[in-house]
Amino acid sequence: MTRQSVPLFAKQTLGVELKRRREAVNLTQDKAAEQLHFSPRKLQMIEAGRVKLGLGDLRLIMDTYDITDPTQRARLEDLSAEGRQQGWWGKYGRLPQPYADFI
Repeated sequence: MTRQSVPLFAKQTLGVELKRRREAVNLTQDKAAEQLHFSPRKLQMIEAGRVKLGLGDLRLIMDTYDITDPTQRARLEDLSAEGRQQGWWGKYGRLPQPYADFI
């Protein structure tokens, strides 16, 4: 299994990239959340890679952060899709959070 096929890794990579892009357009987390009509907590969770990010929200973020390059947009959409998938351990039921993070 490659690192990219691990949903947690994909969510974290996506979060780091979105934070970098937010900072590149000189938006604070609070200002970006306001423009996106998100709660600040939701944006914090996205940037920390702690939540699955739907395609609609991702496209809204990319538009707000002026991410227009089709290749870059496709890469971020791929990360989002990978982050929404269930990991191999999912067939064993829900694991307590410290174990799920570890795996």
